Amino acid sequence: MSNQQNQPRGAKEYVVLIPLQKTAILNIVLIERRRVSDITDKNILHIGSGRNVDFIIYKNSLPVQSDNEPSQFSSQFKVFMMDKRTQELNQENRILRFWFYSLEQNQCLYDANELLRALFKSDEFPRDYFSFIKRLMELLRMFTRIRKIELEIQTLDKNALDVDHPIKQYVSRLMLYDNDYLSE
Repeated sequence: MSNQQNQPRGAKEYVVLIPLQKTAILNIVLIERRRVSDITDKNILHIGSGRNVDFIIYKNSLPVQSDNEPSQFSSQFKVFMMDKRTQELNQENRILRFWFYSLEQNQCLYDANELLRALFKSDEFPRDYFSFIKRLMELLRMFTRIRKIELEIQTLDKNALDVDHPIKQYVSRLMLYDNDYLSE
């Protein structure tokens, strides 16, 4: 009850995306539940519509409140991404950090595991950066016990990718198939 008293009158809960850091090889964003009362804030880049009406994207990290609390769970994985413009294969290291509302550790682990299972469903796995972040926002909306998620994406050195790596051969076959399909 006291939590509601601290919220501004008329504030509505949104799932917000806040960019924290962006360089040529590193991108960190915060996705969190936040009560927002002023949707005319000049720092808001986009407010969702339709089924994503509860999404807000901020321009920069001004709305971030200092939180030195360590994450309660994290997961790290690597993905291969094809740059459509240059046709280069890049490898990214992605780290997801989770913060929960007050819960016991087993419940936190269960919720994080279920979110990751939903994220990695092969038929729904996001194929690009934008879709990946949007999917995380959708999942945060569904998993109400998760308070926030920080996503860190680091592009790895191109020289670290082995030329004979199986993913390189797989992508080449996919591109060949796509080109054949397009020429029919």
